Amino acid sequence: MGGKVAMAYAARQPAGLRELILIAPSPLSPEPISDDERQHAVEAYGQRAAAEQTLRTITARPLPAALQARVMDDNLRSSQAAWRAWLEHGSREDLSTLLPQISVPVLILSGEADKTIKPDVIQREVAARLSSTWRVQMIMLPDAAHLLPLESPDAVADAIRHFVNPQPNRYPAGSVRALLTTDLVTPQTRRALTERLENTERLESPATSSLPVAPQLFTPAEFDTLRAICAR
Repeated sequence: MGGKVAMAYAARQPAGLRELILIAPSPLSPEPISDDERQHAVEAYGQRAAAEQTLRTITARPLPAALQARVMDDNLRSSQAAWRAWLEHGSREDLSTLLPQISVPVLILSGEADKTIKPDVIQREVAARLSSTWRVQMIMLPDAAHLLPLESPDAVADAIRHFVNPQPNRYPAGSVRALLTTDLVTPQTRRALTERLENTERLESPATSSLPVAPQLFTPAEFDTLRAICAR
């Protein structure tokens, strides 16, 4: 439900929004629930046995007792009005026409074992329909279902961290030159790469930093495109 709300809000393009992160989101299109499942869910409101069954359904990994208790409490303390409103109205509502208005990069996390919002539904109704409008990255987390922050907290945190603050190069300085001195590189490759390194270092030195870099293999338009991609 939160994913649907987040996408609807992001479509308004609020000031300051830089990225959108969706964790096992319900799509903006109607959620694929059969009438029987919907009616059963409506009637299950406030029932502890039903809440226990829901916990088993939405998780693929055993959770510590404290987390199980939290999930149960969250389920049982929902208001009946909100419970029915989501099942009878919110989950049926089709807001998919808002998707083209989302204009920020999007990260989508999905659990491979999610039976509530299945990965193929998220791929088809969210990722595929967003990819035509903006940069979208979808990550599948193995051995996890619907409660990803509780089942795979480290994986979720790492994915968010790398999405918000990507690290373009983690190799220590000097790694390439160190590799060139080993027998893993043929003499011909060593000569070619050494020459390229020396030319690059000469162009990047303070004395020559103002020299223009001219294309040798590309047309001017192709070269401008390549520089834009590298900068991005």
